[in-house]
Amino acid sequence: MPVALWHRHEMQRRYWRGTGVDARRGRRPGEGSTPPRCAIVAELVERVRLPDYGDFSEGPVPVELFVANIVRGGIRKHLGRNGPPDIEALGDPAIVSLWLVLQGVTAPADEAEAALAQLREPAPIRQLRRTAEEIASARARYVHERHAYDLALQHWEEAGHVNPGSHGLLGFVLDQAEADPALWHAIATEIDLDDGDQLKTVLWAISQPECNPGTLAAFLSAIVSSRKLPELVKKDRASPGMALSKRICLALKRWDAGWPGAPWAAPSQRHAAATATSWAAAVRATEAEVGPLDWPEPKGLFRAWRNPVDVEGRHHWDPELGLMHPRPRETDFVTYKDDA
Repeated sequence: MPVALWHRHEMQRRYWRGTGVDARRGRRPGEGSTPPRCAIVAELVERVRLPDYGDFSEGPVPVELFVANIVRGGIRKHLGRNGPPDIEALGDPAIVSLWLVLQGVTAPADEAEAALAQLREPAPIRQLRRTAEEIASARARYVHERHAYDLALQHWEEAGHVNPGSHGLLGFVLDQAEADPALWHAIATEIDLDDGDQLKTVLWAISQPECNPGTLAAFLSAIVSSRKLPELVKKDRASPGMALSKRICLALKRWDAGWPGAPWAAPSQRHAAATATSWAAAVRATEAEVGPLDWPEPKGLFRAWRNPVDVEGRHHWDPELGLMHPRPRETDFVTYKDDA
């Protein structure tokens, strides 16, 4: 090999040493398809200014924040120190290698392949690209479903809230031409025990022949999780009919006698799952404070509804937005869990 050619190859090797760029294929800033240094720095600065994805909590992380974190990590790696990423302190080889990584992760397939061909080990960057595509897909699903959820809320608002009238929620339920066990179950699952109207409605519901036994389980789960059983019993004993004690007792006896129908399973995520042990402990604590309750033990009730099932009624119940009608159509009960 001529000395001049060897010297050029050696200078190229030293220039790209430690950057991950193939010395035979790497191009300096401004050469061939590689942008000038000022353009690469501007793009890197724009990425670094984005928030850290660790501070993002709403849904799957946007892919832009994921890529920005890759750039920040790459800058710190080339500088060999932590702290704020200082792009201007990077030499041209580090600038170009970061740009190639950025192209390999974010550019269209053909451009990404051209960038990856200049790296000695493109496999890790290909994996980052696949991860970025998965994150982008999860984010797109989240945005789509969140948009559908917003459309559902808009539909409910346009239709108007159902006005339960001067006689309240129980009166509204009683006015229905047909029993709606799914609505009763939804109210019991998301009940606000400080709302006397909701409490009266659920106590009435668990006494009806159409009521599902899972509604009783969800109601007792909410009571246990709230730790308000002693308070509820005290208020009940001060009332003339003692409806709470009597209706819960009758519902428990009905379960032990063989409540017909498979229980619906839908305990609220905001309540801890009530078990037979926790319910028995809550009853014992209440009896120690207010006296005997004489409630039968609901054997097997809580084991029967461990696996959730979807239940739809004619109305949608939301404890914050209220009872709404009509039910949304294709956008009803849209969920947007973090899938990333």
